[in-house]
Amino acid sequence: MGAFSRLPGSKTDFGTLNNRSQVSLADRVWASFTGPMPRLTLEHIAELSGVSRSPVSRVINNQKRVSAEVRARVLKVIAETGYQPDQTARSLARRRSYVKQARPA
Repeated sequence: MGAFSRLPGSKTDFGTLNNRSQVSLADRVWASFTGPMPRLTLEHIAELSGVSRSPVSRVINNQKRVSAEVRARVLKVIAETGYQPDQTARSLARRRSYVKQARPA
């Protein structure tokens, strides 16, 4: 079962599995949601990584002030969940869009 194989509105009970390690991290994340699947946020990645929101943001923005261990944990969770930053939210927060404007000829 992949992270996106879950039907919206259904909830999988992973407690009935004999070996919980058979279930991927992404499946456990998506199973915790009910209804339509929301976008993953920095807070979700932080919770799954066992760190606060700040180090996750530093890893995503490729800043140096993060230990190698924390960086590895965060990148592993990002890879397993398929997290991608929301460019619209990033543009709103920075008050700058990254859309190139076409110039008339």
